[in-house]
Amino acid sequence: MKKDFIPENLLSIEQRLTPEQVLILKILQTPKFELLNNINNEIEQNPSLTDVEEEELQDIEEVDIEEMEIDTELKEIVKDDFLTYFLPEKDEEKFLEIPAPKPKLKEYLKQELGFITSDEELLRIGEYVIELLDEHGFLFYEPEEIAKDLNVEAEKVLKVLEIIRDIEPKGFGLRGAREFLLFQIRMNYLDEKCETIILDCYEEFLKNDLSKISKKLKIDIKEVKGLIDKIKNLKPYPTNYEFGEVEYIIPDVFVEIEKEELIISINEIDLPYLTINPKYLEILKEEKKYDRETVNFVKEKVKRPLLFIKGLEMRRNIFRKLVEFILNEQKDFITKGAEYKKPLRLKDVSERLGINISTCSRILKGVYVQIGNNVYNIKEFFSLPSGKKNEISRDKVKMLIKKIISEEKKPLKDTEIQSILKDMGINVDRRTISKYRDEMKIPAYNLRRRSYD
Repeated sequence: MKKDFIPENLLSIEQRLTPEQVLILKILQTPKFELLNNINNEIEQNPSLTDVEEEELQDIEEVDIEEMEIDTELKEIVKDDFLTYFLPEKDEEKFLEIPAPKPKLKEYLKQELGFITSDEELLRIGEYVIELLDEHGFLFYEPEEIAKDLNVEAEKVLKVLEIIRDIEPKGFGLRGAREFLLFQIRMNYLDEKCETIILDCYEEFLKNDLSKISKKLKIDIKEVKGLIDKIKNLKPYPTNYEFGEVEYIIPDVFVEIEKEELIISINEIDLPYLTINPKYLEILKEEKKYDRETVNFVKEKVKRPLLFIKGLEMRRNIFRKLVEFILNEQKDFITKGAEYKKPLRLKDVSERLGINISTCSRILKGVYVQIGNNVYNIKEFFSLPSGKKNEISRDKVKMLIKKIISEEKKPLKDTEIQSILKDMGINVDRRTISKYRDEMKIPAYNLRRRSYD
C-alpha cells in the first residue's frame, strides 16, 4: 500500500515508518539551533550534497524526475515538490543581535511544562509543585504531602515530578544536593563507585576525607581522588544557569506591523545554499555517456540528498505554518498589550493544524521572535486558560488583578477583587486570585492595608 507523505500523515507517530520517512521526520523535528550542525554533517557524509554560493545556483540545470530511474516510492515522496537545491531565506538587515531576557526559574519551568503536557490536572499539580521549589530548584516536600494538599492521587504527583525532573537542564524537584549528585552520576553513566561514595561516604566526601573513603571502600587513595574529581565536575544544583539574566540572541522570526497586519519573516541567514552535486546531476541528465555502474552509483547516492532537501523544504513550510498561526492567534496581544493574550496551548495548535504535538514542541524549541525592539521566546505567546471554559487566559486575569490593585483607593480583599472581576463577566474563585497575586509578588490585603495606616 502506498504511503502518503503529506505532513499530517507523516507526523503520525503510530504508523510504521520507512527509512525514507524516518529521515524526513528527523529533519522536521530538528530544532533550529541544531539544524546547521545536521546540514554540515550531511554534507560531510555524502559527496552528492554540496553547499554553494547563491549565484552558483543559476548555472545548475533542472532534472526531470520522471526521467530518473529511481525507486517508485522515492518519486512519490518528492514528485509534488522536486528540488535539487535548497534556498534559505536571507535578510541580514532585519536579523541583528538583540538582548533577550531569560525567564526566571519558575516562569521557565511552567512554560516548559505547558509544552510537555496538555493534561489540565497534571498542569495544576505541576504549577503547585513548581511554586514549592527553593531557589536551587530543589523540593523538600513529600509527594504524599502534596497529594493531600491538592486532593489528588500520589501517583499523579510522582508522574509530574518525573516530568519536571526531565526539563532541561534536568534535575529539578530533587531533594537536595546529594540526590542531585546521584541523579547526575546515573545520567552520565559514571563509575558505580562514584555512586557508592555519595550513598555510603557522603559526610567524608563533603569533608574531602580521602583516607576514610579509601578505608571504607577498600580502594587506594589515588583511585579515590580520581573518583572525587569526577564527582566535583558535576553541578551542585540544577539552577547553575543564568535564569532571569539577559542574553544576546539573533531572533528566528521578525514581525512587522503594517495597518494592523503582521508581516512575518523567517531567519535562515545561517543556513547554506544547498544543491545536488552538479557533476552528479550531469550524469543523471546524460546517462548514455557513462557506464551503467557509474550511473547506478550516482542514482543511489542522490536518493538521500533529494530526501534531505525535501525534508528541509517541508520543515520550513511547517515552521512558517506554526509561527504564523501562533502569532496571528495572539495578534491582539501583539498589537494591543498583555491583557489581550488569549488562552492558547500547544495542544490547540497541534489539533488545529493537524501536526503531531511532539513535532510542534521540537520544532519550536529555542525559537525567539522580534517585534519592534522587543524579543520574546515563542513560548510567551502561549497561555493556559484560567478556567474550564477556556474563555480567558491566565495572563489576562493576572493583568486585570494587577490593574485593579494598582487603582484601589483603599486595600481590597481577594473576595472584593473576585466581585469586581465577576461584574466584568470573569468568574474566578478566591483561591485563584490569591495564587495569581502571590505569583506577581503583590502583598496580601493585610500587608497592603498597613501602608494606608
